[in-house]
Amino acid sequence: MSYAPPYTYCVSHGPFTALRYRLNDIPFYRIEDTAKETGITESSVADHLLVPGENTFSFEIYEAQEHYHATFDLQLDHDRKNHVFEFVWPTVYRRIPAVMSHPLTYTLSFMMPDFTFRSVFLDATPRTFGPAGDQELHEAVRRFHDTLVRADWRGFLDEMRLKRLDLQRAYPGSPILTDEHFERTFAQRFARGLVVDPIDMNDLRFESCAGGRVAYVTRRDGERPIQALTPEGHGLYHDLWLTYHEGAWRVFR
Repeated sequence: MSYAPPYTYCVSHGPFTALRYRLNDIPFYRIEDTAKETGITESSVADHLLVPGENTFSFEIYEAQEHYHATFDLQLDHDRKNHVFEFVWPTVYRRIPAVMSHPLTYTLSFMMPDFTFRSVFLDATPRTFGPAGDQELHEAVRRFHDTLVRADWRGFLDEMRLKRLDLQRAYPGSPILTDEHFERTFAQRFARGLVVDPIDMNDLRFESCAGGRVAYVTRRDGERPIQALTPEGHGLYHDLWLTYHEGAWRVFR
């Protein structure tokens, strides 16, 4: 089955760097390991991160060494001839301070006039919460984490239902996003159990994004809140993106 080519992004940055990238006020890439001695280049599909019409891109730099750079490039299907948006920091390759320990934020906008996919979070009811979260958010994280502890692949996919539906709508026809593919993949990965790191709500940070429609969950020490490993070595190391849907916080990304 054929399907429409997706928009794709590529991020690149030097070593010894702490930074975050956001699209539409939702972080989608972060690195806080300033001891990492190699730079990183990473690319992936982007449709599920975009919205119709005006989009915003934000770049937050917390620490960087001199002479190193960071970039973001949005294209159609990895084709530079179908270039949509690009950000390069520093814009001019000048000498920068040896270490920057204060966050600098750049926000720019670009248009997607013919883009039609609309993520579920856009229609969510805004919620108010602080960095410690609230009882409903804690319950959503525990519920998701518990499916890993029990190696319950059906429960896991049920917790991921909103995310699966969003991805299926963003990339219609993709063979790796069908319900059948998800079921085969996670039934196999969970078959022999998982080694799951415990979770403590006091260790988590809940960040309000997109006007309170999204809760972005990380750990205060910079690690991922979800850390699990199969006996075969398949790792699940994830932040959590939650939106309020049908009366409860749900994973949607």
